[in-house]
Amino acid sequence: MDRQCAWCLRLMNRFGEPISAPQPKRYEISHGMCLACGALWLEQAVRDTGEREVEASKKVRADGMEEETN
Repeated sequence: MDRQCAWCLRLMNRFGEPISAPQPKRYEISHGMCLACGALWLEQAVRDTGEREVEASKKVRADGMEEETN
């Protein structure tokens, strides 16, 4: 099955690697995100959200049981 990156419109192989120059959008094939656009998106998402501390309301013991942390 042919795949085309929905972001940059390049055709990609089954591993998500771009294998062409940008093409006109083809609606009869599958769309996703190539590795290059995925890396750019992830970099932007991390930059936009920054590091945030998350408080857990429960912790999981070694035996798999949950405990309240309050």
